[in-house]
Amino acid sequence: MGVLSPVVTGRTFTVTNGCSYPVWPAIYTDMNVGTAVPSAATGWQANPGSSISFSVPNTWTSGRIWARTNCDFTTNPGPTSCVTGGCNGGLFCDATTGTGVPPASLAEFTLGASDGNDWYDVSLVDGFNVPVTITNDQGCPVANCPVDLNPNCPQALKGPVNASTGVPFGCKSDCLVDPNPTNSPACCSGAHGSP
Repeated sequence: MGVLSPVVTGRTFTVTNGCSYPVWPAIYTDMNVGTAVPSAATGWQANPGSSISFSVPNTWTSGRIWARTNCDFTTNPGPTSCVTGGCNGGLFCDATTGTGVPPASLAEFTLGASDGNDWYDVSLVDGFNVPVTITNDQGCPVANCPVDLNPNCPQALKGPVNASTGVPFGCKSDCLVDPNPTNSPACCSGAHGSP
């Protein structure tokens, strides 16, 4: 079952499926960094055009939201239940080990950081599976990767391929396919601003 917790103060997040097919959004909070969690379940099905709103604590730290694709939780409720983005736990991602299996486009959040700012981004560090956009009502910049990268994914980065169309369901990050990721310029390591 997903993690639910009462939130006294916070913000409202809305997740909308703008894809023409169902996706299974997931939420993860790195509990080694912060313990405040959103009020939503850690996973749900979102049909095309559907939206769900939930409360997020003002101090949500090291949080991520991503879409899983082509899921079937009836036979194997675990990380391989989805073609892209699956997690430990099945439909409801495990609260401590439920990060998505690449390739998966990520929306990442740290709210109320030590500098007083909110930080958010769209990350392809775990590859790409669906276009993602983060908007807000505070006049801050939009973070997005609005284009479907899958049809033009380079051969070496192709994730699982849709047999009927030949188009991959996801595009892996260069780091995921690098034979020596420790020393690769394509793979990030260390803290921000350091190699």
